Amino acid sequence: MAGEIYTDAQDEELIQSIRLYGFNTPQKQVPKWTVLRIALAQSLQIAILPDNSLDRLESRGSEYRLEQVTGFGQTPDELGCRDLTDAICALLSVFHNENLFKDDKRFCQLLQRHIRRGLQEIRLKWRSDDDFYDYLYQALFVLKTF
Repeated sequence: MAGEIYTDAQDEELIQSIRLYGFNTPQKQVPKWTVLRIALAQSLQIAILPDNSLDRLESRGSEYRLEQVTGFGQTPDELGCRDLTDAICALLSVFHNENLFKDDKRFCQLLQRHIRRGLQEIRLKWRSDDDFYDYLYQALFVLKTF
């Protein structure tokens, strides 16, 4: 499986801000893929499908390989990081009611949409002077009543 996930400059600014202020550690200690996976989780909290406008990039940001985002082809390391590609593909397949295991390009497209939507949600709701861990708890783990 080959593919890339793209972000724009605004996404990258938020990723850097989360790494520096959210985790309150030097940026090099928190990999960017950690933030991308949090954004994916944030997006999956939203019941509606992400808009295809997230395919368009307003400005040049970064390009991420699946090896970075999902751990594609990686073996577990000392931190327990491993290949989550099949699990993420299964989640997105169910979410979109499509078999994404048969279409790598579509899988990457939808993964990018979810990551970018999750970053947008974080950008709207979290401020760098707020406690990021509390934000994550409220955004991802507190049961929501509808």
